[in-house]
Amino acid sequence: MPLIIPISRDSTTYSDLYRICIYFMQRYIDMDTDGNSPQNFLPYDLVKIDHVPEAFDVSEYPSDMFKIKLVNAYGSAEVGELRNDGKILKLYNRSIIALEWNSKYKSLYNERTLRDISSRVSLRSMIDLTQCIRNFLSNRSIATQLIDCTNCNQKEVSVRKELWILPDCLIIHLNRFEDKERNCTDVRYLFELDMNEFSYTKSSSSTQYYLYAVCNHYGSKEGGHYSASVKHTDGNWYCLDDSSVMRYLYKQAVLSNSACLLFYKRRS
Repeated sequence: MPLIIPISRDSTTYSDLYRICIYFMQRYIDMDTDGNSPQNFLPYDLVKIDHVPEAFDVSEYPSDMFKIKLVNAYGSAEVGELRNDGKILKLYNRSIIALEWNSKYKSLYNERTLRDISSRVSLRSMIDLTQCIRNFLSNRSIATQLIDCTNCNQKEVSVRKELWILPDCLIIHLNRFEDKERNCTDVRYLFELDMNEFSYTKSSSSTQYYLYAVCNHYGSKEGGHYSASVKHTDGNWYCLDDSSVMRYLYKQAVLSNSACLLFYKRRS
């Protein structure tokens, strides 16, 4: 759940930032066995918050509930270290931080509140990549006056696409634009892809593919920004963003809802 947190760049230490994060995250934390947090300072409308009340006591919460990390704009890679040494943090305009929860406190996470908030938010539609391929290859009828069958007098024809031979490298383009509107449907793709059901001619070649690169697009048809995720020969995934190259901290961060090109390679 992304949050916008106002802080001072000139006087904020790690401890200050931790206290601010706890204040904003308290609605998701159950410290009592009955599911209630120790304090109830946080109003439901986060837009109205511009400071943390002095009466808020962070000592009622564990001091190591999560680690605070400085990450890139996509939350996929750590770009700076935040040290808990009492010194003023070096933060910039629109700095993005991520909270890495301590596993021993996962039981305190209040999923009921998250579900309640999520139920108020309209979720974007989602479709599986294999279903996209099925839709692309499905039969489509075309009504036209240019075709006239003398035997049946039908003017409707059906067009069908088939994959006769599967390539060693499979590149899938997700069409994100219809006219000028961006299609924001979340396409669920995975690191492994089985193309067996789409192969028209069966052969001894493998139909198993693995993901090795992703091209992402952010913005509109008139303008935007591209980045890429690539799997290196060392087994790690890297984010390529202009002149910046950063290693992903978590493999799952590669699975982006902004993907427009997927690169798969056949397993030998």
